[in-house]
Amino acid sequence: QITVMTCTGISAITGEFSVIIFPNPVIDILTIALQPADFKSEIRIYNMMGEKIYSSPLNPDKTIIDLSKEPKGIYFYEVANAKGMIRNGKIVVQ
Repeated sequence: QITVMTCTGISAITGEFSVIIFPNPVIDILTIALQPADFKSEIRIYNMMGEKIYSSPLNPDKTIIDLSKEPKGIYFYEVANAKGMIRNGKIVVQ
């Protein structure tokens, strides 16, 4: 597993999939791209209390998530498909 963190986002290669999440930290809009596209993948986002605040299938090209109404802080995400977990990590909302 290779993980690269920069000020503009997170890119991770896990097995056969590359997950790109940017920007991180995010102010309003978070973008997620999964390469290659997987029509059965989904994203789940949790707050610090472990409560799921967002869950949605990923779009084939990229998925746009509006986090502008969420309080500032640290959130956790999971990207999974039918085979299991692809990637998980932290998102900072500013």
